[in-house]
Amino acid sequence: MATLTAAGKAAILLLIGAGAIGAYKFTQQRSGAGGGGVPGATTTGGGGGTTGGGQTLPPSEPCESGTPVRLLGYAWNGHMGMHFASGGVSSAKDSLMCKRGVNLTFTRQDMNDKLTEALVTFATALSRGEKNPKAGAHFVTVMGDGSAAFLKGTDDVLQKLGSEYRPKIVGTIGYSRGEDKFMGPTAWKSDPKAAKGS
Repeated sequence: MATLTAAGKAAILLLIGAGAIGAYKFTQQRSGAGGGGVPGATTTGGGGGTTGGGQTLPPSEPCESGTPVRLLGYAWNGHMGMHFASGGVSSAKDSLMCKRGVNLTFTRQDMNDKLTEALVTFATALSRGEKNPKAGAHFVTVMGDGSAAFLKGTDDVLQKLGSEYRPKIVGTIGYSRGEDKFMGPTAWKSDPKAAKGS
């Protein structure tokens, strides 16, 4: 029976903590106009730079140490704190993640069946004795309102490997700023039936 090791638990806690710290720092830096894709940030040609609040951004050099951790998730603004803590979609040298021994690689994946497939691939290799499988994903992110259906479908597949292989919610990263809203012309607000079309 495979169980999560102390190092695995530490990596999970660090990922959640770094995401929370990054999200907090990101919201504190929202004011000001800057470049580099981070509000209030200025960057130099080689990466790095500082935010409007004086925080140093990690350089663009990749992290070459730490435990490799793969995370798949949707294109979602809620990931910004995690990306800030990591220095981008892959851990950068001197980022919070790299400094804490987490070499995170984030891959965009919008299809739930592919998220499940990545978790099952990882769990299958783990069940065969690999300590840190190189295939699949350690973690996935899904939005809260879709998590029940995702977890049920994923659990149905994982339970074939054994009772110890279950999807678990280990934390939360970010929140929606309304980018998942229903949008339409003003006329639909005053007359919702107009949204039906003819």
